[in-house]
Amino acid sequence: MEWQTTGSLLLATTAAEMTQLEARATMLQANGVEGVRLLGREQLLREEPALGLPASAAGLLVDSDAQISGRAAAFALLDECQRLGAATGRCRVLLHEGAVALEPAPASSVDAAAPGAGPGAQVVTETGRRVRARRGVMACRL
Repeated sequence: MEWQTTGSLLLATTAAEMTQLEARATMLQANGVEGVRLLGREQLLREEPALGLPASAAGLLVDSDAQISGRAAAFALLDECQRLGAATGRCRVLLHEGAVALEPAPASSVDAAAPGAGPGAQVVTETGRRVRARRGVMACRL
């Protein structure tokens, strides 16, 4: 899967937004994310001199944040689903049929004795088809 370490910079211009950034920084650090730094206005301007910031601005810089190619990820997932479906019959891929809703699956549609059984979910497609799953549903457009 192709990805790039690009870092992320989140900005706050109000006290409420700064509280949210502080909470996010704490959560990221607690989960072992490296390169998490809270920045004041002057530090932000050293990182990004072109920013037009109010005096109250602050930010959160996550140097280690990475981005994946959404298109490449979608195609990789499609390939894996098709491989699993061919090998096990437990994965179904529907193409060119947009999803319009994600709903809980009716209880009667789930086999309680099956491995991983639970309430499940169903995707409703543009054509009105309902596709049920016990473990996972992914609906997207490329």
